[in-house]
Amino acid sequence: MVDEEVFECYVKAGRIVASILSDAHRIIRVGRRLIDICEEVESTIRNRGGNPAFPCNICIDHIAAHYTSPLGDYISIPDGSLVKLDVGVHIDGYIADGAVTVCFDDRYEKLVESVEEALDKAVKLMKPNVKVSEVGAIIQRVIRDRGFKPIANLTGHEIDRFNLHAGLSIPNIEVGTGRLKDGSVYAVEPFATVSNSIGSVVSSGDAYIFRCQHTRISGKNDETYRLMNILYSNFYSLPFAERWVLEMSVEGLDVSSVWRNLKKDRKLIFRYPVLVEAGRGLVAQSEHTILILDGEPYVLTGL
Repeated sequence: MVDEEVFECYVKAGRIVASILSDAHRIIRVGRRLIDICEEVESTIRNRGGNPAFPCNICIDHIAAHYTSPLGDYISIPDGSLVKLDVGVHIDGYIADGAVTVCFDDRYEKLVESVEEALDKAVKLMKPNVKVSEVGAIIQRVIRDRGFKPIANLTGHEIDRFNLHAGLSIPNIEVGTGRLKDGSVYAVEPFATVSNSIGSVVSSGDAYIFRCQHTRISGKNDETYRLMNILYSNFYSLPFAERWVLEMSVEGLDVSSVWRNLKKDRKLIFRYPVLVEAGRGLVAQSEHTILILDGEPYVLTGL
């Protein structure tokens, strides 16, 4: 059973995500700067009454996840590229998360279609007591039957209030022992790459997205404590962009200097490294957020 007010928050968040993703082919254009795309998406979320649940992710070709523009980002959309747009919105902490892939090379349309079909078939399985391994199995089967390879170490995830990755993982291969629950919310997100690549992701070493690990800290200098509290009061336990921090103006605080030191403290700040396909194979992604409601999948991010 889902509280009516909570349900309405999820629905509103999902509608905002869906409206942005439906506009992806206008937002993402060859030659457009990534930072302009990120800022447009994040501004649209706020203008429509939501808040970003995480920074706009815009990932090109072999970059699979966790890229958002840093300040001064010079990168633009290349011709012939494969571009993943991953968008999250929260209303009072209730999160919807969705993604699409925009293809500028006809040779990779079938790769995109493989993750879209895998998502469609996985969504139909999202019912109480279904094993997550069954969801992973159908994703794996669809992608392989189309001649591609699922990304084995990227997963979907259970979602809770102010918690983007809560509880169960929803795999893209046939693994896992957990079962789905009625009244719970899950992001299902098949990722696939070309058949001659490795089918897993590794860290690039770069990180532009972070998250507060703690709400309170002690034993730190006053400036660190002050910035940490500002970050938590703005973003809670949700991911935020480094550029959001560096754009802050706080009286009496050199934000960039304090942040430079704070982000090195892994006990306080969690970093999301940019993830790249291990064999540099192109990656496609498709994602919906599902609420299991009265025994059936309710697609929050569908139009």
